[in-house]
Amino acid sequence: MTVRHLLSTLTAILLTSHVLASTLPARARIQYDVLYNGKLKIGTAEQSWSLDDKHYTLETRLKPSLFGPTIRYISHGRMDSQGLIPEDYAEFRNQEGSPRVSARFDSTAHTLQFGDRDDKPQTLSMPKGIQDINAFIFQLSWIGDHREAIDMPVNTGRKQKQHRFTLQTPGSTRLGEQKVLTRVWQSRDNGENTEVWLAPELGNLPIRLIRQDDSKELWLIATKIEIDTP
Repeated sequence: MTVRHLLSTLTAILLTSHVLASTLPARARIQYDVLYNGKLKIGTAEQSWSLDDKHYTLETRLKPSLFGPTIRYISHGRMDSQGLIPEDYAEFRNQEGSPRVSARFDSTAHTLQFGDRDDKPQTLSMPKGIQDINAFIFQLSWIGDHREAIDMPVNTGRKQKQHRFTLQTPGSTRLGEQKVLTRVWQSRDNGENTEVWLAPELGNLPIRLIRQDDSKELWLIATKIEIDTP
């Protein structure tokens, strides 16, 4: 083996190891305030993340301050060299045992079934790099700052949209009294804006989420982050 060949091989091994070495922690819990138009608090949210033997579970709970249902989103999947590979996603209301909306991702058959529980599910060919609406944030966390842009199809259980996320200039925000450095992924499409603010010093976890369309702007601002590293 020539020296040049040896260096190329070592470089490939290091790059592969870097890709597989996800910054995501084994366990994490994030508490948020939910703000309407970035000002009026209308509820709270909590995300629970776990990663066991390359399989992940993400549960998100949204609780209104005054009225409305408690909404629960659950995502399951596995991790590989491409990051999160979704397997199933479901949306629940209050204490209901069956999901209102669900999606199943078959990476072997490359098909995706999704829809409301009262309707016939849609079946589509599963595009490369697809994520569900609950867990796509953690795919951006996994990518970190190793790319400047990424095209990502996102399935909500009701519909599917193509997003192009671009990495913005690093900045900072606050978590309580603590100043936290951030990297921000942003997607703008047809008057809609999605921003995912990540905290590299805190497991690269989401610290702020912003979703804006023609009628409203919804903010999730992290108030507490608990991390259990491997």
